[in-house]
Order: sequence, then structure tokens, then C-alpha cells
Amino acid sequence: MAAIAAPAALSFATPNPANFTADKPSAPEVNAFLKATWGYDPNLAWQVEAIQKTPVAGISKVTVAIGQKSNPSQTGQLVFFSLPDGQHIISQDEIVPFGAHPFDVNRKILETQATGPSRGSASKDLNIVEFADFQCPHCKDAQPTIDRLVQDFPNARFVFESFPLPMHSEAPKAAAYGVCVQKAAGDAAFFKYADAVFDNQAGLTPEQSDATLKDVASKLGLDPAKIAACASQAQPPTPREVSSAASRARCSSHDPTVRSSASKPRPPNCSPASPAPRSPSAEPRAGWDRVVDERLHVRRRRPPGGGL
Repeated sequence: MAAIAAPAALSFATPNPANFTADKPSAPEVNAFLKATWGYDPNLAWQVEAIQKTPVAGISKVTVAIGQKSNPSQTGQLVFFSLPDGQHIISQDEIVPFGAHPFDVNRKILETQATGPSRGSASKDLNIVEFADFQCPHCKDAQPTIDRLVQDFPNARFVFESFPLPMHSEAPKAAAYGVCVQKAAGDAAFFKYADAVFDNQAGLTPEQSDATLKDVASKLGLDPAKIAACASQAQPPTPREVSSAASRARCSSHDPTVRSSASKPRPPNCSPASPAPRSPSAEPRAGWDRVVDERLHVRRRRPPGGGL
């Protein structure tokens, strides 16, 4: 029987030194940034291909080759522009934090402004924030993984922030009901509400959402009429600052997302040539464990001051 050849390993061509014409950022700085962004996923590999001057002083063009070790035949390019302050880049149409610790500012924002229902530890040393839309199927699919994280990391504080998306007509109403359930019965009741709404997500239609949400409130022992009256006036907890922080923090991945003050680590540019972002439910559980373990390791090395 003929031997089957082993699949080719992922490799990149040797970069041309002539393509490194800019002094800043350096290749080690770019690699540190990409490690902070992508390093949780051992399937991803990259190589800095070029750091070039542009006609504008202080702005450099950075080109990175990227690929997945599981599919070495397909590689792509990430291109971004570093700004003169050394702390930001322009990737597609976004200004993104840059550096070895690009998410630190967002973590501090999330620590102070992500004030939704919480469970787990009272400490914010390991702070995991889920931004979720009750009508989003990926958010629903992510819940078993989140429940396992709650069990496996008792020293973590898990915060839920409603993040209704504009294409989901009933998501704002479901979020408002959640605000009122929490006000009436506390955080524990909210998470029971959230579980029940995700379980009955098919009922979040314009025709059925009122009945679905009232039924959930009733089964929690609450007065559905009072909860509905409250919800008609409630403002879902999606302050612009937190939503903005979520958008930048999920530069490591998903939409909506679980951010471990991060939850988790899309590429700084989710262009078609970049590895496609995955929903939280599609992320291997081992990936989540690496994110949390790495953050715990970082916190042991660095002074306190951020979430995960």
C-alpha cells in the first residue's frame, strides 16, 4: 500500500528587507500586538511582511501574512496603518488601540461602566462581560459555554450587558423586560429570566413576544403586568460608552460578544482575507481556557488595574 503524504505545514516566504523602510512600529512591536490579539488561538500563524513609510510623516503601512495551521493552503493578508502616537492603528474604517496591551483601556472602561447583572465572584480581578442580544441565535448557542465557564472559574465575575442589534425587532423589548426583572427580584432572577428567554427564543416575534416575555416573568413568580408596564418605560442598559468599548474590545473576536473585560479574542481587521471571526459558541472550549489562563498569568506578573 502506498504511503499517504503528510499534509504540508503552513509556511510563509522570507520577507524582503527592502519592504521595511519605516522606523516605527518595529516588527517586535507588531508581533506583540498580534500576540495580544490572536495569541489565544494556536491554530493561527502570522508573519510581518512589511513596515513601510507613507507620504504622511509618522504614519506607516504594515502588512502581515496570516493563515490557519489546519488549512495551510489558504493564507491572507492583513494591512493596517500605524498612527504617529504609537498607540493606535487604522484598520479598514476603524481606529483601533495598538501596542503590547491594546485592550487595557477598554478593560478599565468595562470595569466601571459594565454594571449589568452579575454572578460569580464579587471581585473584579477576573471580569468577564457578555454583550448579548436575546434574539441572536449565536448568543443563545454560547450560553452552555458560558455556564461551564461560570462553574470552572469561581473566581471570575460574569456580567451581562444587553446589546440589542438593530435587525432584531424584539431584542430591545426583551432587554427592557430583563432590566425590570432585575429591579424587581435581583440578579439571580435576571439570569433565570435570561435562560428562559433564550430557551424560548422562537417566541420573540412581533406577534408573540409580549406573551412570551410575560409568560417567563410569570413563571419566575413575578407579576407579568407590572413587569410589562415597567418595560414600556425602561431603557435597556446599552450606554454608548460601553457599546463603544465592546466594539473595540471585541477586536479580538465576536459580534455580539463575550468579552473577558475582554471574552474574547476578532482580528484587528475582519476583512475577507483575514481568518473569519467565529461566534462564541463556535470557539473551542480550550480557546476560552487559554484566554482566562493567560489573563491570570498576566495578572500575576503585572500590577492590578484591569479586568480579564
